Amino acid sequence: MNAAGRIMATAGLAAALGLPAVARPDPVAPSSEAATNGPAATVRWKKPKDGLPVAEVQGLDATQLRTLASGERPLAEWQRILSIYSGKRGEPRRDLPQVAGGYAVTNGVLRFRMAFPLRMGIEYRAEFHPAAVVPGMQDTVSFDRLYVLPEKSMEKAATVVTAVYPSTAVLPENLLKFYLHFSAPMSRGDVYRHIRLLDASNNAVELPFLELDEELWNPEMTRLTLLLDPGRIKRGVRPQDEVGPALEAGKSYRLVISPEWRDSDGRPLKSGFTKPFTVGPADRETPDPTTWKLEAPAAGARTPLRVTIPEPLDQALASRLLQVIDSSSRPVEGTATLGDSERRWVFIPDRPWPPGNYWLRIPATIEDLAGNNIGKPFDVDLLERDPHRTTGPVVTLPFAAR
Repeated sequence: MNAAGRIMATAGLAAALGLPAVARPDPVAPSSEAATNGPAATVRWKKPKDGLPVAEVQGLDATQLRTLASGERPLAEWQRILSIYSGKRGEPRRDLPQVAGGYAVTNGVLRFRMAFPLRMGIEYRAEFHPAAVVPGMQDTVSFDRLYVLPEKSMEKAATVVTAVYPSTAVLPENLLKFYLHFSAPMSRGDVYRHIRLLDASNNAVELPFLELDEELWNPEMTRLTLLLDPGRIKRGVRPQDEVGPALEAGKSYRLVISPEWRDSDGRPLKSGFTKPFTVGPADRETPDPTTWKLEAPAAGARTPLRVTIPEPLDQALASRLLQVIDSSSRPVEGTATLGDSERRWVFIPDRPWPPGNYWLRIPATIEDLAGNNIGKPFDVDLLERDPHRTTGPVVTLPFAAR
């Protein structure tokens, strides 16, 4: 491919992704004679709806398709056939790492789907090697495409951290999770390098989180569930015994979110975020709905139902699972909010309350901040006489609108 052809190919990739293109000469470009003798296959980048780019090899002949579709292949073999590199612009190709993702052959096309979105300032190359498909075939040409997602101005940064839960300033020593809320969709991948847990001396707590390859995002990519390592919470397991808890009662900490974290458009956060808190004793008791206090609403009006709870609840679970039902077990439509450091639940019906009896429906899977649910505690002491403290799947609390 000559220089003009390479610029056109780069422009085609940029058009497919809806972004500006960057072209540069290939240090290992094949001769025009080799390209003429090579297969008619070409590589093209596509950007599907989920935002994860796909490299496609089209125009494969029947022999190549039969070979690709036959049997299982290890990842290293797929990478020799269709190589996907990433690195900073200008780095030699041989020094670029291969990009994580998956391979598939469908409808006569070889596809590579990236595991993570494009990153700003990073160059991506897709190279097809025909000789790696059919052994003994002359490696006439590598069809490649080149792309750089340009850096965006910090002035355009708009996404912010809108909330971190639990919102209370005192957390139990055996806290199970944080919820991080953002004003716009965020990027997936490598989130843990943007989050730190610091002690009162500004020292980072060593490996406090359970770092999962499959990050716990909601479908909108606006809420991340951040689990603390359960091995440092549960008693009698090696991490807790050898390293100790991530949080210690009586001490102060800060959860710090870096402003360099990118949103789904590749822009950094408008600002970082810090949640200071102190740590209280571990909580190993299950929530008890019989201690909840209900303030019944007046009939004939949209008066709120107010529920006061002795301890903070898991914000995501309580917001999603608590429900009001009528005497026919039908849900009452309305709007619920959880406030006062997740200790007060307020429900306003869409229509005025008809006079009658109602119930607050509380699934047993509701949790407190330490992961204890109504059915059993998160950290079970097997020496207790009745360690599970099981209950039914649902607890209901009655009230009446008069």
